[in-house]
Amino acid sequence: GEEGGEAEGARAAVAVENKTQEMVRRIDGLFARAEVPVTRRSVLMVDGTGGLPASVVKSTRNIPWVDVIPVVGLNVYSILQRDVLVMTRDAVNGLVARLHAPIKR
Repeated sequence: GEEGGEAEGARAAVAVENKTQEMVRRIDGLFARAEVPVTRRSVLMVDGTGGLPASVVKSTRNIPWVDVIPVVGLNVYSILQRDVLVMTRDAVNGLVARLHAPIKR
């Protein structure tokens, strides 16, 4: 009945919260390893053509200081607004391809 659905929903909410907390711990590790002091907490994660795993996207959705964008949306302003930039290998390859492509006028 409804109680089973509510219990399942509560378990799902706890699972999402645990994944979010684990992602925060991982991101805190990035800040700890930063070569320069981090003055704010802001992260930009960039995915390539394959996209980030759904688990990463879901676990970052509830972290207000983390943004996830595709490589086609990456620009200098987005990068400069953040303290930490995390890119997948596909995203790096996509960015390199964009930088090597001739500008169409």
